[in-house]
Amino acid sequence: MLFFNLVLGGIILNAQYSSEQIATVLSVHTPALALTGAFLLVIGVPLLVIIFGNIYCGYICPFGAAQELLGYVLPGRFKEPIPTESMRKARFIKYVVLLVLIIVFFLSRNRTTLAADPLISIFNPSTLGFDRYPLLAGRFSIYDFQSAMLLIVVTVLIGSIFYGRFWCRYLCPAGAFLSLLNNVAILKRYLPAKRFGRCEFGLTTKDKMDCIHCDRCRYVRRQKAGVRKQKADVRWQGFCLLFSVLCLLFFVSALSVSRFLQVVPTGRDYYIALAPSGGQPRDVDIQRIRTLLEQKRLSDREAEFYRRLSKVSLVPAPPFLISQESTRVVQAQVMFGASTTQMIEFLKGKI
Repeated sequence: MLFFNLVLGGIILNAQYSSEQIATVLSVHTPALALTGAFLLVIGVPLLVIIFGNIYCGYICPFGAAQELLGYVLPGRFKEPIPTESMRKARFIKYVVLLVLIIVFFLSRNRTTLAADPLISIFNPSTLGFDRYPLLAGRFSIYDFQSAMLLIVVTVLIGSIFYGRFWCRYLCPAGAFLSLLNNVAILKRYLPAKRFGRCEFGLTTKDKMDCIHCDRCRYVRRQKAGVRKQKADVRWQGFCLLFSVLCLLFFVSALSVSRFLQVVPTGRDYYIALAPSGGQPRDVDIQRIRTLLEQKRLSDREAEFYRRLSKVSLVPAPPFLISQESTRVVQAQVMFGASTTQMIEFLKGKI
């Protein structure tokens, strides 16, 4: 089941719920009502949690499945127990990550500020720079955004070997958002009862909101649940967990804030951004756009989140959307609901 979710939901479909879908919901800007991947992620996943509880994190999440599989690499007898209090403190960090990402997004209204969430790019090799092999080319740098994202992903995957579902339980902003809906669970009375006394992650009835419905408590042996009490000196394990989680919190937050400072104009740039363009169109690098299409870095599919206009050719392109940067063309594509190829033909005819 875990391998199936990882391959189909992650690698093949790239259907990973992330902070991008959270921002869409909180912006009250939902996709069109249709049986599409975008609609199922934005509306379907929260609705599933509201009805049944957070079974998405426990059974469906592709990245969670990847971490679960990595957890089997190191046998349990080689993993030291972690104090319950340390795990409780570490679980709170994911809500801080969620808060930081939501704040920078709504202050900037720019989705690239959410890119510090690895769930957005984990199953997209081009976003992480794998298509250009930065490590092999000797271009890895902590100051490069793609390299920083790659470092976060690698650190999380390594941490999952030593700490069960490391990202899911302690840092995941998507998991934090779904946990806030976890207490609703309209049909929870029809689900198997949880045995929090056996939870190996230290959950109790007081903090059951953080339960991801992994159902380990239903199958774990009683002596395993009590192994944490058999060892007295496990403080260093709790310290290592808290230290690693806090380091990643700082790194993810710094990455998001740095991106925020890049996209938000300040000082003189702010007035330049608000200055009228004078209606003078600028050149469009058509060849660059075609190259990005061939590299699969631009999509030629029709936009799913926006209403499609009857005839794109009747709507003149605003001058501030026309530039040599591919991101401007993507904004034009999103605004008109047209495919990239349609936008190329449209812009060629107008300029």
